[in-house]
Amino acid sequence: MVGLSLAIPLPGQGRNALADAAGAMTQAAAQREAAVLRKLEAEIATQHAQALAMHESWQRMQQVADRIERNARLQSRAYALGETPLGELLTARRQAIEARLAATIARFDAAEARYRLMLDAHLIWDFDTMSDSSDSH
Repeated sequence: MVGLSLAIPLPGQGRNALADAAGAMTQAAAQREAAVLRKLEAEIATQHAQALAMHESWQRMQQVADRIERNARLQSRAYALGETPLGELLTARRQAIEARLAATIARFDAAEARYRLMLDAHLIWDFDTMSDSSDSH
């Protein structure tokens, strides 16, 4: 037994309406995709700018800590020569420790921002590869 099927498209308003609806859905999807891409690009630009600012902040704080530590060494030498009281030496040392701590925290913040960008770009941990390998287990 053999069967034969024949389909002949008939032009009409219903067919045109379906084509128009499909075109409108395609255009709406393209607009949503463009909006998501614009939002993603803006987020990436913001994260990049923040990472750069944090790196610059760390560099400035490092320079300040170096200067304050140099001042503490000078205060220590002045104290050894009897030219500075103990209170000033201790204050200079405390300020040097606090400045070094602030520079270290700024360094960690800058590193976190950098590695977050790298992670988001899948440069240090490719989630797609991980999910593919975990699916096979």
